[in-house]
Amino acid sequence: MCQIAFSLKAMKRPLLKAVALVAMLGGACLAPASGAPVANYEEVPFGYLSTLSVNAVLKNTLSARGRYVILPGTGRVRIFDSGDRVQAARSALEALQQAPANIAIELEVTTGMRQVTRQDPAADEQGLGYEFPVPQNFDPPRITNSYSGGSIVIVPAQPRNFTTRRVGAGGIVNISPTGYRTLEPEVRRSETALEGGVIHRVSGSAVLGKPAILPVLARVRDVQGLREWALTRGAIQHAEPPWQAAGTELLVTPEITNGNLSLNVVPQISIYGRAQHLSLPGCATVIPVERGTRATIDQLQGTDPEFYRVFFDAREAADGTMTSISVAAQVHYLSQ
Repeated sequence: MCQIAFSLKAMKRPLLKAVALVAMLGGACLAPASGAPVANYEEVPFGYLSTLSVNAVLKNTLSARGRYVILPGTGRVRIFDSGDRVQAARSALEALQQAPANIAIELEVTTGMRQVTRQDPAADEQGLGYEFPVPQNFDPPRITNSYSGGSIVIVPAQPRNFTTRRVGAGGIVNISPTGYRTLEPEVRRSETALEGGVIHRVSGSAVLGKPAILPVLARVRDVQGLREWALTRGAIQHAEPPWQAAGTELLVTPEITNGNLSLNVVPQISIYGRAQHLSLPGCATVIPVERGTRATIDQLQGTDPEFYRVFFDAREAADGTMTSISVAAQVHYLSQ
């Protein structure tokens, strides 16, 4: 039985039902009548465990006076209990998070993007615009005596009789905050964005804590270019025999630490005719994936535009092109 610390006798019946419903939905368990509630609390991560699993663990680890509140959507639980009991609950939840689980993984690699800066056209000046204060006249500077020590204080000219000047998008602004015209460069409204690019999708699943291969290309178009890139990066030696055909893949290992999911991604080359997987450890990248969101990074570590051309069959490989990698993952525990 759960007990609320203040009297509810004077409350109406609908309000009592609402309070009980909130306690059930939030996963809150208040201290029993045999002892006073514990005032201090700690937030403990439980990651992607189900509410039923968290309830079962805390029921077996907390004291009779302990209580907790599961914070929906955050992967954390707020525990009110003594320090040793909270630590026991933390350890039990950490152990349960390493139970067998399938991780559904999806990567979107966008290559060939270029950064473009555009200024708003002056034709939009009538529809869009911003108003700046412009003084019409100024009070002259004044010299006064201060109230401490009789020192001289110079009061600079003060602007008066402000009007406004409307400057549309693309207009020139050369007015200082005090209304004086300045020799500063022209200030124009502009917008910088990434444009173009081709999306390459890679998806698959892995078991928590174990590496899994996510295929990228069954056969690359420029196998010699791929071999040359691996040679320049030290992945192979000059004595390496020629490649007749090759494919590309990503070796992905998912891990959960302190309730947080991360993917260790290592590019690999599958050389046909040898059943050999050539790993590229210099490009290994750890990508943290927050709960319920997509993670975005610029590119894999140690890569360049040429890598994406030969590894993903990207169209462009130039210094001016940019890459973006977006990752989503979902955790599904098999049994707990």
